Amino acid sequence: MSTTGPWYYRTVRSLTAIYWSGIFILTHLPPAGLPPVRVSDRLAHFMVYLLLSVLLWASLWSGRRAVGRLGVTVIGTALLYGALDELTQPLVGRFASLDDWLADAGGVLVGVLVMSIVAGLMHVLRRDRTQQA
Repeated sequence: MSTTGPWYYRTVRSLTAIYWSGIFILTHLPPAGLPPVRVSDRLAHFMVYLLLSVLLWASLWSGRRAVGRLGVTVIGTALLYGALDELTQPLVGRFASLDDWLADAGGVLVGVLVMSIVAGLMHVLRRDRTQQA
């Protein structure tokens, strides 16, 4: 991904910051007056954190960074944030839930798995191109 240029990183990092800020705002609104969600709460948590982990990965990956270390960084960061998010929700009249955090964790793990596969495929494609040249 290092060949995509600085515009890519600025754009992805900006999208990550906006998305993460949106998660914080939405999860810290008082429950009264929130519109009903048409999907299960666990599925919503899973999908939100899957996308967060993909965005975090894309924001941090330079194409040269060790994929395993990056995966651990993304998992640790997202799981810590998910725990803090759950623990601070009672401050606005919401409930902290271990089940919600476990759904967050599932989304994070799937997101990191997907991005690990993408990174591996990109590495193979790059290697094949350089060998053919």
